[in-house]
Amino acid sequence: MKKFLQKQKMMNHPVDIIYMDKKGHITYRTIFIKKITDDKIMAFCTLRGQQRTFELCNILAAEKGDINIAKGNKNYAWFQPHVVFQQKDVPGTC
Repeated sequence: MKKFLQKQKMMNHPVDIIYMDKKGHITYRTIFIKKITDDKIMAFCTLRGQQRTFELCNILAAEKGDINIAKGNKNYAWFQPHVVFQQKDVPGTC
């Protein structure tokens, strides 16, 4: 998954993620990745409208985002062919 995320960062493409926070709440987010470390991602989150830090092990799934979503269109276009990368580890075991 990390290689996919690095490629999206280089291309400045939005990434759609399903993320589980420390309390176990699961959210769908569109992010623009700014920095990737060994275990975290710093990105602009369109859901919160600000810079956020995400733990890689809590990203449950990721795919290339739809640029229209990033521009404010909330019609999530899941009908297009896509590949979902799933975390192999047990979620929340960072």
